[in-house]
Amino acid sequence: MNLVRRPLVLIVVVSLLTAAPVGAASDKQLVAVRGTSGYRPSANADFRRVVSRQTLNDDNIAVTQEASNAFVVLPDSTEVALGASTSVQVGAFNDPLSSTPTTLTLRNGAVRFNVQHPAGARANYVFQTATSQIAVRGTIAMYKSDQTGDVIACLVCLNGDAVATIDGKTYPLVSGQTLFVSAAHAVTSTSGPSAPAQAFAGTGLATTATSPIAFTPEVQAAARAAAQAATAASGSSAAVITSAAAFVGAAAIGALSGSSVKPAQAQAPTPTQTGSAQLSGSARATPTPEPTRRPK
Repeated sequence: MNLVRRPLVLIVVVSLLTAAPVGAASDKQLVAVRGTSGYRPSANADFRRVVSRQTLNDDNIAVTQEASNAFVVLPDSTEVALGASTSVQVGAFNDPLSSTPTTLTLRNGAVRFNVQHPAGARANYVFQTATSQIAVRGTIAMYKSDQTGDVIACLVCLNGDAVATIDGKTYPLVSGQTLFVSAAHAVTSTSGPSAPAQAFAGTGLATTATSPIAFTPEVQAAARAAAQAATAASGSSAAVITSAAAFVGAAAIGALSGSSVKPAQAQAPTPTQTGSAQLSGSARATPTPEPTRRPK
């Protein structure tokens, strides 16, 4: 039975993310995953729940409540998965080839983003909090912000693809590297899979680069159960359309077609500074000039 139902669900999910209603080229889509997710039209506006999908305007703030997840799909297929208890504002979407970046502001919580290189070129995104920001040209990474500071974990970062900035000092990121930024803006760097696994525990986000789906198996199971329950209650495949997208994001659809991104080999963490930022602990780094980027 499962061999029959699973392909049907996946086909419906692909249709959900690609079929009508088709909006403008700059549309940003919020897709509910599990629990209670939605958006606020502006910073001071009331929360509005989304049970399937919703087009976001530039001032809208995507929100997930406790034990809830959602994801935002951008026009260039970039996927931003939202962890539990997260608020993020997706500003105006700009052409990835333009000099003006598309800016996403993480107000609190955690996200995992998969930014693709558009047609062989380099994307142009900025993810930011009140403490730090990341300029992204194409990468899979995670970003978390709370009262203790920020965590930036790079799962797949090629040379020059992701550069963090804290207090005007830049830190090029490599695969497997995690930056911890304290509330006092002290920066610590480490490497290995244990750091993001611990830092992002409880968010519902997958912390391994090999996962084509941005959410943990527990979140996927909860989403499948919700889809099955909704289908049984309504007796219609429309219920699957409403909730089946919960466990399959844009990256997973790419994986199903054989185009999943393979993780790059992890490198030793070597954050570069254009100033005198201090890194504490065993991962203390010596300021060095940024490496010359090879033309692509």
